Amino acid sequence: MDLRQFIYNKIREYNRISRSELAKKYKLRQASVTEVSREMIRDGIIVEGDVAASTGGRKPVFLEVNGEAFFVVAVEVSKSFMTAKVYTSEMKSVYSCQCEIDAAIDNDSFSRQLISLINDVMYDSDVPRQNFAAIGVGMSGTVDNDTGIFKGVPNLQNVYNIDLKRELEKNFGLLVVLEHDVAAILTAECAFRGIPSNDNTGVIFIDEGIGSAFNLNGAIYRGSYNGAGEFGHVSIDHDGRECYCGRKGCLEQYASTANLCKDAKVKSFDEFVNEYSSGNKQVIEIFDNSAKVILSIIDNVCSLLDLKKLIICGEFAKADDIFREFAGKQDFKYRFSFNSAECEAKNSTEIIFSNDAERSGIYGPGVLAARETFTQLGIERYV
Repeated sequence: MDLRQFIYNKIREYNRISRSELAKKYKLRQASVTEVSREMIRDGIIVEGDVAASTGGRKPVFLEVNGEAFFVVAVEVSKSFMTAKVYTSEMKSVYSCQCEIDAAIDNDSFSRQLISLINDVMYDSDVPRQNFAAIGVGMSGTVDNDTGIFKGVPNLQNVYNIDLKRELEKNFGLLVVLEHDVAAILTAECAFRGIPSNDNTGVIFIDEGIGSAFNLNGAIYRGSYNGAGEFGHVSIDHDGRECYCGRKGCLEQYASTANLCKDAKVKSFDEFVNEYSSGNKQVIEIFDNSAKVILSIIDNVCSLLDLKKLIICGEFAKADDIFREFAGKQDFKYRFSFNSAECEAKNSTEIIFSNDAERSGIYGPGVLAARETFTQLGIERYV
């Protein structure tokens, strides 16, 4: 670890610390600490704070992390909406806005709408334009991370092969990070939970759509064509319901929260969970049938990939309690557990439910944008 990183880490650890205290505590040369801290102040990533009590001579000045070293724009593009949010370098939310996506939209209109939304959120946030450093975009569908090209998503049939990274960089002159939406969620969950990058970890996102992402041996697994993780399009019945992807019997058509609500004839997933808890037999049957399939697929994934942790997020996480209860009633030896201590003892996968709606969406692209900005400033942060 170089001295710049070390000093930055210690300033974060102590919240504030003086140059002299850093040098004394860690046996560093005072001149080196002064020089490196001067560079970081110049780069805006730390600031001078209050004056510390003097022990004789010149009063030392505390160093603190700059909570607004820069700002990033995070964008989530779902099946029906575009949402943009401004975050500080410490991932504090500043302002957000949203717009609906027309299913008949084409490439040019899609790009214009996205650029307009980003302009709006930057302007309305009241953050000076020069303080923005990066834009992070999480997309449903297929994203080529090497080229920055959004290849498309089945429900937007006229939107495909957009060089989105180049277009945004050209329009805003900022660093742009483009990522699959669920891979971005995985990044956010790991950052929030402090999960090491070399822990084999997965996310299954169950909401209006269903997707997944897996961090294997320190890297997100993307597959041969950047199409890995299409959990919702695993077919559970080749003669089943038609899916917008062109196949039949996709899991998403039975187990997404949107389709669960549609089958139960309820207006929201909150209402669905309440009806289940109230003993509505129709809702119980619908949920139990879907839960059984989800449990089976999760078990197969855990066996196949030997994951340490698997995080279930999205609106489906509101059914945490009833899903656990249903799983506990099954007469089957699963390759996973909801109990972390049991997982350690039996070398099985720990299932974690994430009920934080923020991390299950737009937070991930923000984390990616902030992380890349810190890297350019010579600081490695998981954020």
